Amino acid sequence: MLDQCNAELAEFVGRVVNDTEQGRISSTEFSLFNFTYDSVEDAIRDRQLQLERAERQNGGATTVAAKATKKLAGQLAERQPC
Repeated sequence: MLDQCNAELAEFVGRVVNDTEQGRISSTEFSLFNFTYDSVEDAIRDRQLQLERAERQNGGATTVAAKATKKLAGQLAERQPC
């Protein structure tokens, strides 16, 4: 499920960047999108930190959720539009 959401997000970001380059999205609209994107990325990083803290408290047992969140955070950082 997480991989599917990540693929959809990547496709959406690509469309926004393309539409901006084609002049279909104004710089103001792109700034609003970028603000939202940054907020989502921050929320994912916060969740990643929470999961990592919980992992340390559980004696280092890595959870599936922690791994998935860490992977998504890394992928989002690579795709950041600005």
